[in-house]
Amino acid sequence: MLGFLDYWRQEAQGLYRQVPEGEDSSSRERHNTPRPTNLHFVVQKIYEVAPFLLLLNLVFATVWTAQGLLHISKRPRAVIPDIPIISTTFDENATFMAPASPESDAAWEALRPKGGGAIVVPNAKAYGLKPGIPMKTGPDVYGISMFHQLHCLTVLRASYYAALNGTLPAFTQPGIELVSEEKKLMLLRGHTAHCFDYVRQGIMCAGDLTIESANEFPEKWLEGIGEDALREKYGGHKPVLVDGWGIKHQCRNFGEAWDWTSRNRVPDGSGVVL
Repeated sequence: MLGFLDYWRQEAQGLYRQVPEGEDSSSRERHNTPRPTNLHFVVQKIYEVAPFLLLLNLVFATVWTAQGLLHISKRPRAVIPDIPIISTTFDENATFMAPASPESDAAWEALRPKGGGAIVVPNAKAYGLKPGIPMKTGPDVYGISMFHQLHCLTVLRASYYAALNGTLPAFTQPGIELVSEEKKLMLLRGHTAHCFDYVRQGIMCAGDLTIESANEFPEKWLEGIGEDALREKYGGHKPVLVDGWGIKHQCRNFGEAWDWTSRNRVPDGSGVVL
């Protein structure tokens, strides 16, 4: 192909050649007249090569499209439909910041739908899923990571307030009532350690890169630390901090995710609660 293009360029340049010194004007006209045989040859070669180039282009386009369709066909279908992204402002919520109590504990538990976020997935192989928790009848049971993370955060919260009170948090696990207190404590420690690492990975995976601006120190913090001490620390300026409140984030619609999970939860009486 490159050889043909080089030849074409040389032929195009040779259509006109310089008139030698000393020749008259009539001779110049003869020399300046295009050589039809060369031009005819170039046009003929274009017609010969054009079908080949068109065919080559069609081959590349066909292969490219086939590879794209093959790649798409290998993608597993989505079990969960697209959940819309909405703008959500983070603000202080006294209910979820309150110490352990029947009311605040209930609010935390209500973050997960009935079944704890466990769902059934009919024909799971069609979605490329590995086996879930087998049921005696019906499809396997699976969990949803967001609700697993909320479960773990609830466990960490319960462990924190129990430690403040010098007690052990309530711990639910199949067969837990059959083990000794020593083994129960060992299981609790293992569960808590798991939750610390699982929540860590969940936060890093979501990777919320929202930029957070500064707010004034809360009055209750100023009272505890002392405004004068804080002003000195901040070089005489009014003390501020980045607490994350009042900042808009782009979040999946939690209500829609909760509703879908609730509609597809494990049936009552299954005994599976995540």
